[in-house]
Formats: sequence, structure tokens, C-alpha cells
Amino acid sequence: MSRTYYAKKKTVAEGLMDVGLMIANTSQLKSVIEAGSAHKYFLLLIILISITLVLQICVGILILFLGLTEEEEKEEGTRASKINNSVVGLIFLITVLNVFIGGFGISESP
Repeated sequence: MSRTYYAKKKTVAEGLMDVGLMIANTSQLKSVIEAGSAHKYFLLLIILISITLVLQICVGILILFLGLTEEEEKEEGTRASKINNSVVGLIFLITVLNVFIGGFGISESP
């Protein structure tokens, strides 16, 4: 099993976990919208969640491209490797943004 093959499969698995995060972000967006503009961080949360959702869609598209690349690429720095590195970087950025979303998020207290 080649290193590129393993990296691609690992990235696809990370992308599938990202689907769960996308569902959670959509739910958070709904909660923020329902809370209305009276929420102290309404605009900030709308922007952060929207950016995160757009990035998650980009990750999904990159994973599709990654799945279409050839299995037997031998060179370092191949297209698959670059896409893989981009996906990992975007997933890190999405994680950081979600930490901020959680910090400013909707609280359940009255």
C-alpha cells in the first residue's frame, strides 16, 4: 500500500467526520437565527458559522477531486499530495473556527 493511497484514505475518513460537524453547524446556525439579533454575538456567530459551512463544502469538493486522482502517483509533491495537504489545513481551520463558535455560542440558561 503506497503512502499516497494511505493519505488519501485518511483524508476521506476525516471528510466523513466533517459531515457530522456540518450537521452540528447547521443546527447551531438555526439556533442563532431563532435567538434573533437580540443575542449578544448574533452577527459574529452568523459570520463564523457561515464561513465554517463554506469551508466544509470546499473540503467536500477537494475530497471528491482527491478520490478522482490516480492511485499510482509516484512523485512527491503530486496533485493528490497537494490536495491532501489542503484538506488537512482546511480541516484544522474549521476546527479552530468551531472552538470560537462554541465559545460565543448559544447558552441554555434563561
